[in-house]
Amino acid sequence: MTRFGRFVVLGIGAAGVLTSVAYSSDQTILGKSITVKSTPSDSTERTVKGSAKEKPSPNTLVGDPTLAGSAGGAVLTIVADGGNPSSQAFVLNQGTSSTGRPFWSGDAGKAFKYKDPNGDQGAVKSAGIKRAPSGAFSIKVALTGKNGAVAIVPPNPGTDACLALQLGVDGTSGDRYSVQFGPDSRITNNGDVLFKASQPTAEGICPIVTTTVSTSSTSTITMIDRCCVAGACLRLNPPGCFDFGGTPIGDGNCEPNPCPTSTTTTTTQTAEIVFSDDLLPPP
Repeated sequence: MTRFGRFVVLGIGAAGVLTSVAYSSDQTILGKSITVKSTPSDSTERTVKGSAKEKPSPNTLVGDPTLAGSAGGAVLTIVADGGNPSSQAFVLNQGTSSTGRPFWSGDAGKAFKYKDPNGDQGAVKSAGIKRAPSGAFSIKVALTGKNGAVAIVPPNPGTDACLALQLGVDGTSGDRYSVQFGPDSRITNNGDVLFKASQPTAEGICPIVTTTVSTSSTSTITMIDRCCVAGACLRLNPPGCFDFGGTPIGDGNCEPNPCPTSTTTTTTQTAEIVFSDDLLPPP
């Protein structure tokens, strides 16, 4: 396990002065396995399963996805690299599913679990993060194309992969947990049908991914929600955007900056003085 600090800008004043900075960290977990399966003719048959287990582990649970609003929930990122790389990020908000139960449950003393069996929020069927009393730390995720769009496919051939779970949709209320499956992993490739990486020996931080959905054969990628706060483009969903006094501008890219910047307009008034002989005193 390695923990790396991150700074996230939350607000920038009209004159470009930093007004608020939040802090969170990256924690790395030793991976167990990740498997990507696909039926090329049917995108609904795509599945991704990933897991990590480190024991004993110094990792700690920082954040609470059971909270309401942008402080709760999580963002899951999956990356599969190789000949045909793909990546995708999924926003897992807290709320009530069609089963009548909350998507997220649990507590930091035991574990946090996410369940969306009917695909109310997309392809992620389940996710879990746990620190056991024994000191073991584990992560499990499962995705299915039957519940929502899955852009992750076997890289054909695959070389490495990564999964990350950020606690807190706002990116600042909890830590981000990265599980790296590098070239040191045991790699299995079966064309565009199967990719598997297991038993890595090293840990590492996953890249930041902004893609959220992709359609079948022709890739149509959109981005995580953007929010304009005092001229700065931040990655926040609408509830989190409103919390920071920002304006949601929908999916897209933050580069170049799409947010209008504040400008100061100075108006100069010119006084015109007219002299007339009629107004002059007599000599």
